[in-house]
Amino acid sequence: MRVFRIAAVVAFFCADGLFAQNTRSFVSAVSGSDTNNCTRPTPCRTFNVALSMTNAGGEVIALESGGYGPFSVTKAVSIESPAGIYAGLGATTGDAISVNAGASDHVTLRGLTIVVSSTGNGINFFGGGQLVVQRCSVRGGSSGVILNGAMNLTVLDSSISDTIGLGFDAAITASAASGAARVTVEGCSFSGNQNGIVAASRSLIMLSNSSFESTLHTAAYASSGDNSNSIMVIENCRFSHSVFDAIETNSNVSQGFGTVYISNSTITGSGNVGLQQSNGGVIYSRGNNTIQGNTIDTFGTINPFAGK
Repeated sequence: MRVFRIAAVVAFFCADGLFAQNTRSFVSAVSGSDTNNCTRPTPCRTFNVALSMTNAGGEVIALESGGYGPFSVTKAVSIESPAGIYAGLGATTGDAISVNAGASDHVTLRGLTIVVSSTGNGINFFGGGQLVVQRCSVRGGSSGVILNGAMNLTVLDSSISDTIGLGFDAAITASAASGAARVTVEGCSFSGNQNGIVAASRSLIMLSNSSFESTLHTAAYASSGDNSNSIMVIENCRFSHSVFDAIETNSNVSQGFGTVYISNSTITGSGNVGLQQSNGGVIYSRGNNTIQGNTIDTFGTINPFAGK
């Protein structure tokens, strides 16, 4: 009987080890297999399986260049491709990456290349505390990064191009049904998008040191609705060759205001208006911008504001 009990205990701990989670998991396009345990000697093949083998607060790291497939995130975790390694995600249906984590969870995506050949989104962030997107490239889809909820999104040193969505779909779009959707964008490039960046209901977007090239409609748009306001603060950005407007506010006065603050930025080559205030929207200019060479440089009321 005693021998049986000892054997049972040993078997229990061995079985438990088979299902142990990793603090750090690895994927490889060369030697990986999704039947592996995702450790460094025996990496998995796809991000999705590696995520299922990783503890909350852990990391998933790409070891070699290759395609790793779409994935979903439901916990605090970092997914990273180190410099010099191409980690591609192609989505032919739906979203390439969906993030639906816990309310206090912090998720980081770093060094990923995302291509969407459908009407889905590059990154759909609809649950979590904070999402950081750094050194990533997103091409195609309805929206590059969509934030839907009272959460925090930071996009750094990334590029978003060729998104095709209309209306409030854009390279980056943010809204919340309650609370506030908060976005920081710094050091990013946007090109060939239908719309560039959209601050919709209950959103606050801080935009700096970024460029918008050849936007097919409007590069930066602040709107309102649902009895809410949106605010976009723009510092040291370049807007060139938008087919329609470079920057526009367009609000429903009875439901709230879309407001833009702009400083130290350049707007040129817009096919319609460079800086447009319309339908109750509000624009404040620091007076240190270069707005030249547009079909119409400014339209509506542009309010001055002083530095503090």
